[in-house]
Amino acid sequence: MPTSIVGNWEIDGQNLPQQSWRDKYSKWTFTVNTDDTYSLKYIEKGGAITDFIGKVVVWASDVKHSNGTFIQYITINVTHINGQPLPGGWKGIHAFEAGNILKLNIEPNVGGIDGPTPKAGFGSGSGGNNSIYNFVKK
Repeated sequence: MPTSIVGNWEIDGQNLPQQSWRDKYSKWTFTVNTDDTYSLKYIEKGGAITDFIGKVVVWASDVKHSNGTFIQYITINVTHINGQPLPGGWKGIHAFEAGNILKLNIEPNVGGIDGPTPKAGFGSGSGGNNSIYNFVKK
């Protein structure tokens, strides 16, 4: 089971939580570097790529996931989209699961949208289960 978010992660388009995304994307990749920079790529079935880059901030909670690992807070700050400076991002929680899985539950980091919390658990944000992503470590 992974213990760090650093590395290369991927989710097949057919495993995305919303049908409209399953129809549009072949996969998403999430690469997190040791300096907390990242690249999140949405790869469309036709080949177009949307590339988000920025910094990831992770911090601990004292809440355990059902498998005994800790659920941690995460903020994914966007600085650029496809090379253009466009700030934004997501907030939420993550935990590691067997099978090299990064379970990520994030919501847009904007006013009026509640992000999930470790205490309330996965699916507790405004998007419910439609904002849970199971990335596999590559």
